[in-house]
Amino acid sequence: MKKSNYIYLFISLLLISAIFIPACSKKESASKKPDSSMGQKPKAPPEIKKILTDLDMLIQELDKHIKEKKTSQVEKTASLDPQGQEKGGDSQQQSKAGQSSGQGSGGQSSDDQSGKPVKTDSKQDTMQTQKKEDVWQKTDKSLKSIHQSWNTLEPEAIKAGLQIDARDNFEKALEELTINLSQQNSEESLMAAVTLYKHFADLAQVFAMAIPPEFFQLKYEVMGAIAEAGKKDWTAAQKRLPNIQEHWNNLKVQAQDADKMLLNRSEFSVYDLRDAIESEQSDLASIKGEILMKNLKQLEAELSRMPISPGEKGE
Repeated sequence: MKKSNYIYLFISLLLISAIFIPACSKKESASKKPDSSMGQKPKAPPEIKKILTDLDMLIQELDKHIKEKKTSQVEKTASLDPQGQEKGGDSQQQSKAGQSSGQGSGGQSSDDQSGKPVKTDSKQDTMQTQKKEDVWQKTDKSLKSIHQSWNTLEPEAIKAGLQIDARDNFEKALEELTINLSQQNSEESLMAAVTLYKHFADLAQVFAMAIPPEFFQLKYEVMGAIAEAGKKDWTAAQKRLPNIQEHWNNLKVQAQDADKMLLNRSEFSVYDLRDAIESEQSDLASIKGEILMKNLKQLEAELSRMPISPGEKGE
């Protein structure tokens, strides 16, 4: 009887092993299998690129509008838009040509029959007013487009892992930009747009994009420093310099496959802007800032053509 008990016990152990060993193996293999929902960022929706395009356009228009009021010719022609100088040069030549043609024809800027000069300010004032209205119409169009894109993107961003604080910060910055644009506050609107760009970097964190989020963080700090230097707020501009350096150091590691000469040019332009801001020279900061922005635009174009790393691809 005692021997029989041992036999039953042995058979029971075999049955238990037959049941649990395959189950444990399946559990172990499941734990080793990568979870498609973990470590995989979703593909960036088209709205995220649309927000970036509209925001860049809005910043360029505001910056150009502000620079037109500057007394320094260097500050007038320098722009956050790398192509702004060429556009600005063309518009200035056209303006001069228009003035000289107005003076040479129609007799409105020459002496009248009594020998007294005739004032032509009214036509120029009308053109300036129209130009100002065009600026606000363009920025308003870009703003509405950002609002629409954000409405579409918001639920997808939250699903992708955007934190509530990051979402609220984006909402708050967009609201601040809307208020300042409605009041046509040029400089306040520009700084609000730059701040919104900062929170765009948070969106870039949760989606699979060829351009790393570090790029947008760097560009935000650079634009902020240039804008503050333009207002001669040197304390605020100088506070950004450590952040610019930190983001650049991180970005050049992530962008090590990019063109080496472009990376070298970009690095030197970072140092040049830093020196100009530290020396508190407005014209120099405008020139060096524009060069850095041009290099960043070229770097952005190159990075956007690079494949997304396997760990970043979404389904």
